[in-house]
Amino acid sequence: MKHSSCTDESGDVWIKLQVRIDARGDSFSWVIVDGTGDYERLRGSGFGTAEPTSHGVLDLYDGGVHVD
Repeated sequence: MKHSSCTDESGDVWIKLQVRIDARGDSFSWVIVDGTGDYERLRGSGFGTAEPTSHGVLDLYDGGVHVD
């Protein structure tokens, strides 16, 4: 579970990541499972990939987000 808090205190978002690591590379699916404040009605899902960098791992997200 990934949790993001907005620095302006407008709300929080929780995203569930489903990770698969195999010979084809690191990939994952994601879905927004909850939100508070301005993000309470936020919904979305998609897929992503993880790319190694010299500073760690860069997660790239693709998909759609909307207000319910």
